[in-house]
Amino acid sequence: MSQDDFASSDPIDASAPRGLARVALAAWLIGVVFVLALLWRYDSTPGLAATAPSIWPADARVALSTDRPTLLVTLHAYCPCSSATISEVAWVADRAHARFHITFLVEAPDEVSDDALAASAAYRLASAILGASVVRDRGGHDAALLDAHTSGQTYLYEPDGSLAFAGGLTWARGHEGDSDGRDEVLARIDRAGAAMASAAVFGCPLEVAP
Repeated sequence: MSQDDFASSDPIDASAPRGLARVALAAWLIGVVFVLALLWRYDSTPGLAATAPSIWPADARVALSTDRPTLLVTLHAYCPCSSATISEVAWVADRAHARFHITFLVEAPDEVSDDALAASAAYRLASAILGASVVRDRGGHDAALLDAHTSGQTYLYEPDGSLAFAGGLTWARGHEGDSDGRDEVLARIDRAGAAMASAAVFGCPLEVAP
């Protein structure tokens, strides 16, 4: 091949690899945005809310406090969203200065032993709140009486058994911070007899939590 043949050959297009890299980067960014949008939709979609009884069920296994409101929180021991709900309970407790009693109603599959349940993250976090009662809800008995379907479903009952609040304490699944539910609970602890309030609840379904 002569020198003229080399001179007449098509030059290598150096821009081609850069073009492919741009296409790959754009596709990756679109994929990331799509996944983030799915995650946000998942986090921000409320769970099934309870149709809470307006009067505390007489056949419940746990009892209300007779001298102050009772904040009752239903949890699935292995719902990863539970830690955020427990943190919000601790936040309210820190500001309400023992003006209410806290009961955590913890659900777990029947095959989970009491020792294994006590070792779960949710159980340990709930137990760390000073003065809180942590009770295993065997068979989901009391959760069913309260029509609880979602881990994190919270109730505030007055000493006379009347319902003051039903809903969740977080603004999204597993997210701590300002929320309508947290504010409503704190307001009703401060103002006995205020109108019943509700808020969306975010968490795993109690029956199928991982």
